[in-house]
Amino acid sequence: MLMPPFELHLPNTVEEACGIAADLLNSGEEFDWIAGGTDLIPNYKWHINTKPHVISLTKIAGIDTISMTEIGCMARLSNIAESDSVHPLVAEAASKVASSLIRRNATLGGNLCLDTRCFWFNQTEEWRSSIDWCHKCDCGTGSDCRVIPNQNTLCVATYQGDIAPNLMVLNATVHLIGPKGARSVLLHDFYQLDGMTRNILEP
Repeated sequence: MLMPPFELHLPNTVEEACGIAADLLNSGEEFDWIAGGTDLIPNYKWHINTKPHVISLTKIAGIDTISMTEIGCMARLSNIAESDSVHPLVAEAASKVASSLIRRNATLGGNLCLDTRCFWFNQTEEWRSSIDWCHKCDCGTGSDCRVIPNQNTLCVATYQGDIAPNLMVLNATVHLIGPKGARSVLLHDFYQLDGMTRNILEP
């Protein structure tokens, strides 16, 4: 399937990426971040929750670190799985993700930030319109959540990542940076119960 048109931004530094994000926010433009793309690109091919701008992290150096105390957001899952420098729980979790082809492209940051989904959300717009709209994906329609009918205040789409539980057991902290600055939070506090917001990331 063909993806809808979007503008791809390829910053070379974290500062440049944050600057692009700030400019898009100031101009009222929506955007996605992309790391390995193993989740986002299929969604775009299915025209699920697409944005007019995509900011790629692939050209930014130094964010693929793998060590016992730090793993960068662009570290490939295959490299984590094969590394002797990470905790065995993390390496084992990474080795169980999807297929070897996916693991060679998927990143830790992408896995931790996967969008929540359910049977209704993970469908094309044409499919949803023929059945009924999705509270999460078609949020402007006021539709009910199809998983819990007759209410439109809570989305129960679930997080699908594989590595977060093991990192939580190890009391991991995530370091976040964006146009509004940097902060650090425990991974346990990173996620939200509502499938709409899903985590505390800000654009």
